[in-house]
Amino acid sequence: MMEKVYKVLPEILIWIFTILGILLIPTAILMPFKIREYYKTRIEDYKTIADLGTIGDFIGGTTVALLTAASVFLLLSTIIMQRKEIKISQRSIDELVKQTNASVKQAEEARKEAQITNETMKRQQFETTFFNMVTLHHNNTDKLSNKELKGNDVIKDALKTFSDYYYDFASSIFKKSYLADDYNEVVDFIQALPMHGINEVASVQTSIKAEVVEAYEKLDFRKLIKNKVESRMVKEFQSFAYIRAKEDLIDEAYYKFELDFDGVLSSYFNSITTIIKFLSESEFEKEDQQNGTQNNKIYREILFSQFSPHEMMLVYYFAKYSPSNKWLLEKLKTYNLFYPRLGETLYEFWSVDKKNIEELIGVTDTE
Repeated sequence: MMEKVYKVLPEILIWIFTILGILLIPTAILMPFKIREYYKTRIEDYKTIADLGTIGDFIGGTTVALLTAASVFLLLSTIIMQRKEIKISQRSIDELVKQTNASVKQAEEARKEAQITNETMKRQQFETTFFNMVTLHHNNTDKLSNKELKGNDVIKDALKTFSDYYYDFASSIFKKSYLADDYNEVVDFIQALPMHGINEVASVQTSIKAEVVEAYEKLDFRKLIKNKVESRMVKEFQSFAYIRAKEDLIDEAYYKFELDFDGVLSSYFNSITTIIKFLSESEFEKEDQQNGTQNNKIYREILFSQFSPHEMMLVYYFAKYSPSNKWLLEKLKTYNLFYPRLGETLYEFWSVDKKNIEELIGVTDTE
């Protein structure tokens, strides 16, 4: 109730003061004439208006007072009206501010929704491209062909060929060293092999050097190791070629392997490097690297889950020993998912592979 009275009161006062002010103006105008008419018959010796001098002063004072009162009432009315208008303007401004704030909030919400929609579309586009690339790579792997081998068997054969090339280099160096420095021990070795079941050298005439050299060069030390032939020379070869494998010989072997298998595996390797580049250059992996997070490692997990153990090893050797792929060796470290998946049982050069892979994983001797 009181709130309604407060709202109506200024309006009432405006009207009251306005009416009073307006009424006082004609009253002030008429007041001199009314007083003259009243006192005209009551003042002695009144002939002209000048005889009303004292009365005039009174009338003047009265008129001014009325006009002043009228001015005050009208001024009050104006002040109240202005206050009312100011309040109305203030309310309009407050309403405008509220509307502006609401508009800003709506714009911010719209911006956030647009950003979310944009991020969703980007991720959907990224995932569509990624899964298409993985599918294409899987199809390319199934289509691999070399001689009579298909698919993953080509990968297995490639690893065996790489290992064979390394053996050929290591065996050649080892055998040349013995033939040059200790020929007599080679003769004794050839003579002793039939007792270990190696019968292909049984017919060798050890008195003829050409036969000894030919038989020795044809010997496959891997077969002797497999058959557990007890010989100092076999143990020395095993130590030379495998226990302390030579990385420079591995480099030579891979170079020969790369030349021979380029036509077979080039599209396969190109497919892998394209996918790794795509992931590494994506804003999602870059964001993880900047923030130290692993929110997007699922894509690499999906990719590597498509690889067979033999494929994993072949990709490692491709990154490690191909001179143009040092970048790939580093990119495969991301999220530490690739190198820990390499199975030790498939290491072709156990001591060297173990050392290099542990370094890539970040394992030290103290760990």
